[in-house]
Amino acid sequence: MKSLLIQVIYGGKERILLEMHLDFSILNLLNLASYHSVRRYTKHRRFERGHLMKSDTAIESFSLGFNCAQAVFSTYCDDLGLEKEMAKRIACGFGAGMGYIGETCGAVTGALMLIGLKYGKVDVEDNASKDKTYELVQEFTKRFKAINSSVKCKDLLGFDLSIPEDLDSVKEKQLFSILCPKFVRDSSEIIEELLEVSE
Repeated sequence: MKSLLIQVIYGGKERILLEMHLDFSILNLLNLASYHSVRRYTKHRRFERGHLMKSDTAIESFSLGFNCAQAVFSTYCDDLGLEKEMAKRIACGFGAGMGYIGETCGAVTGALMLIGLKYGKVDVEDNASKDKTYELVQEFTKRFKAINSSVKCKDLLGFDLSIPEDLDSVKEKQLFSILCPKFVRDSSEIIEELLEVSE
């Protein structure tokens, strides 16, 4: 087990390990995050909490193969009037730091789109909605950085996905599976508080 944990520290910096939900990281380290493994896990969570939390749904979506942005955005979009299929299409290009360019984490951009979906400006004169949206974007970013120190994919993973060799390293070390579920959870829990969409 010790060697497995060292790989997490090397790939994603020691602070990530200390804050990680180890139940999911261990599943991913052992390559057990298949559909059936995740279903067994979420059933256990439902038993513990009395119902399945939205953040668990987002992580399940990610573990089944949707990217981080899709997982967050599609989990909460129904509450805000957007169908899940459309949400997944919209969010697809934002995963992995915006399509492997290593910029803003998809779990973050997925959440920011939810803020826009709820409060975004649609009337040219409605600057109050724009101000509200920007205010929540700033608050979300502040909270996410307080937990993870950055919103950039390259900082969170410790590799720049725009560099082919770094992308290969991330895939070889399975860092998407090991580290990213935590970012999906963090994003989900913050957005639940900001938008009150947890139920």
